[in-house]
Amino acid sequence: MRKWGKWVAEVRQPNSRDRIWLGSYRTVEEAARAYDTAAFCLCWPSAMLNFSDCPPDIPDAVELSRSQIQVVALRHARRAAEEEGESGGGGAVGTS
Repeated sequence: MRKWGKWVAEVRQPNSRDRIWLGSYRTVEEAARAYDTAAFCLCWPSAMLNFSDCPPDIPDAVELSRSQIQVVALRHARRAAEEEGESGGGGAVGTS
């Protein structure tokens, strides 16, 4: 967590030193889901996910550009947070 109370996420591109910045999030779960989405897009099917029981549903994940990955990661993280807020769910999060 950053000192200003936000969680951040980024992912390293496979076989590269380049990283994709995924943004700042209100909760650790949102940041972890953003990471999962990006990892899924970059490394599917061998991606190691924090929420392996609930992988993102992205039809053409491996064909997305860097900026498209950023957008779908944000959307998936926020959508999952809204759904959990409605159901009162939570979950364990691994480190990334």
